[in-house]
Amino acid sequence: MSQIIRKIIRTSKAPAAIGPYNQAVQVNNTLYLSGCLGMDPTTGALVSGGIEAEARQALKNIGSILEEAGVSYNNVVKTTVLLADIQDFTVLNNVYQEFFKSNFPARSTYQVANLPRGGRVEIEAIAVVGEMNSLLKLPTIGLLSQSIKNNIPAFMPVRTKKVKTGGSATNRRRTTPGKFRRLYVQDGEWVEEDHLLVRQLGLQFYPGENVIFCENHSLKARFAGHVLITLEKLSPYPDSPLYDYVSAGNTVERKFVHVLPPTRKGNYKLVETI
Repeated sequence: MSQIIRKIIRTSKAPAAIGPYNQAVQVNNTLYLSGCLGMDPTTGALVSGGIEAEARQALKNIGSILEEAGVSYNNVVKTTVLLADIQDFTVLNNVYQEFFKSNFPARSTYQVANLPRGGRVEIEAIAVVGEMNSLLKLPTIGLLSQSIKNNIPAFMPVRTKKVKTGGSATNRRRTTPGKFRRLYVQDGEWVEEDHLLVRQLGLQFYPGENVIFCENHSLKARFAGHVLITLEKLSPYPDSPLYDYVSAGNTVERKFVHVLPPTRKGNYKLVETI
């Protein structure tokens, strides 16, 4: 049996724990960060300035803990955000993108009844310790500038076939590979865990929250919930052919598929509408 290594992470650059827990715990190469409030590490009090200031400080605190563990924001693979008011969602996103600029981690966002110390936001995270190599980096189809303006692909695939003469039955195919490449669900439809959402060649649909991106570019539901299909602005990777185009101030929009779990009971309420 392989040995499990458990390591406690503490730093004075982030607020001390206000209960029986640690700032972070590393198990082998996985780092689990406790929820961070927008607290000043020196005074232990919430920073002034409302949701924007608290969100920025909470993410700075996360950065300090990550640094102590020898990693950075790029190693974060999942975050959970708790908001006192879901109306602060847009402000949170603006601050969030100051720290996570690309290769965004998976994320869940909830509205809660109350947060410790009367905070407006609390953020927890899961990170991977080690060198990050994106084995499943989402490919971006290279488009010519004129093709982007006209919203049409620059290269069209051509499918050909060869048929033997003489009426041989071996020429018949029972299925066509491209026949089953499509969107399998509708907006608002209920799906179970691991349900196939999209089978595609390339990326006609991008994975959103709680959606698994498979090696063959198919999309599956991570949890049971309702499907939400959105049209969102694309934030390409620096090595993407679209990166310079978007950085110049242009907009590229793509369809995203999300799965929203049902509303949690108790003090938590899942964000139904974004």
